[in-house]
Amino acid sequence: MYFAIGVILILAVVMAWATFLGMQFGDDASAWCVYHAGWFLVLCGLLGLSVLISALLRWPWKKFQTGFLVTHLGILVLLAGCWIDFRFSQSAFLTVAEGETNSVAICPGDVHFDVRWTPADAKEGEKEIRETLRFEPGPFSWRFYGQKGGLAPAPWSWAGRNHAGDRLRAAAKNGPDVEVLDWLRLGTAAAGQEEPKAVEDFAWEVAQAGGNPKGGTLSKAEMKRRTMGWTSWVKVRVTLDGESREAWLRQFDFFSPDGLERNTPSESDRTLWVFQSQKGSKIQLVYAQNTVALNFGVQLDRFNNRLDPGTSMASHYSSDVTILDRKMNVSMNQPVDISEPKTGQVWRLFQTSYGGPFLNRSARMDQRDQFYTSTFTLRYSPGRGLLYLGCLLVVLGIGIMFSMKAYFFGRG
Repeated sequence: MYFAIGVILILAVVMAWATFLGMQFGDDASAWCVYHAGWFLVLCGLLGLSVLISALLRWPWKKFQTGFLVTHLGILVLLAGCWIDFRFSQSAFLTVAEGETNSVAICPGDVHFDVRWTPADAKEGEKEIRETLRFEPGPFSWRFYGQKGGLAPAPWSWAGRNHAGDRLRAAAKNGPDVEVLDWLRLGTAAAGQEEPKAVEDFAWEVAQAGGNPKGGTLSKAEMKRRTMGWTSWVKVRVTLDGESREAWLRQFDFFSPDGLERNTPSESDRTLWVFQSQKGSKIQLVYAQNTVALNFGVQLDRFNNRLDPGTSMASHYSSDVTILDRKMNVSMNQPVDISEPKTGQVWRLFQTSYGGPFLNRSARMDQRDQFYTSTFTLRYSPGRGLLYLGCLLVVLGIGIMFSMKAYFFGRG
C-alpha cells in the first residue's frame, strides 16, 4: 500500500509538472521530455505492477472485493491500451486543395535521411543502394541546451535524442557514414549564404512550438510572424571512400514514401546534396519529414466555412470529401472513421484547420474565383478500444464498491 501511494503521488507531481512545461514550451516539447521519456514509462510500469500485486495478494478473493478487483482490472487494461498506443499508434496531417486528391500525409517533427548511393565498383546496370536513416533531433535547436536562457539540464537531458557527433551508419557493407554536426529547429538562408541564419532568442522557438515564452521583447504573435516560412536545418558530414565533406541541408517539407522519383528536391535551395568521391562512388542525401502513405485518397469536393458576423473569424467550417467512393462531411468535433482496404487499419479523420482563400489560377472547382485548402488530422489508435474499456471498468468498479457498501461503510 505504501509503495502504491508513493508511486501515485510521484506520478501526480510529474504530470502536474508536465502540464506546466506544456504551457511554457508547448505540448510537443512536454510530451517529448516527459511522457515519451523512458523514466516516465518505468513509473507507469511500476504503477501497473503495484496494481497487479495488490490484487494477487488478496487471493482467494471474496465477494465484497468485487468492486476493488474490477477497478484494478480497469487500471491494468487502461495502462495496456496506453502502452499499445505509445508503441504502434500513428498521427499525421493531410492537406488537400479543393478539387484535388491526396493520399500522402506528413508527420511534422518526425524526420529522417533518405540516402541513395552507388559504389565505385558497381557493375553496369546495377541499381543504386537505397537506405533510410532514422534521426531524432528533439524539439529545439541544439545550441539552446544547457545555455543560460535556454533549456535546463532537467528534464531535457533525460529524454533520448541525437547529439552533435552522432554517426548514422548505413547498413550496407562499405556504405557511407552520415555524421550529424548541428541542428536548427528554425532557420533561413539567403542565396549564396553558406550557413543558415538561426533565431537569436530561444523565446522565438518556444513561440513557434506553441508555448508561452518569458522575457521576450516581442509578442508571441510577432515572433511567430517573423519566423513564418522558416524551417529546420541540419549540418552533416558524409564520409565516402575515406573522403569527408560537410554541408547544411534544409528540411524538405514533402517527401513521398516512393522516394526521389516522386519528389523534386533541389540542390539550389539545398534540399538535395550530391557528393561524388574521387574513386567514383556517388551519394544523394535528402533530409525530409516522415510521411505516411495511405491506401486510400481523400478528395476535397468543397470546403465550407461560416464567419462570425462582422469579423473574418470562422465560427464553423467543414469539408465535403469523397473517400473510397463514399461522399461524407467532416466537420469540427465530428470525425469520421476510415478503414484501409488492404491493411484493415482504421484511421480517424479530424477536421483541423484550413487555408485560403487563394486565387484560382487554374480551371478548378467550376471556375470559381477562389479556392481553399483543408487540413485533416489522421489518427490510427490500435489501443483505443482498451482505453474505453479500461475507463468503463474503473467507473463500474467504483460503482460496485459503493453499491455493496464495501470498504466505505462496513462490509454489510
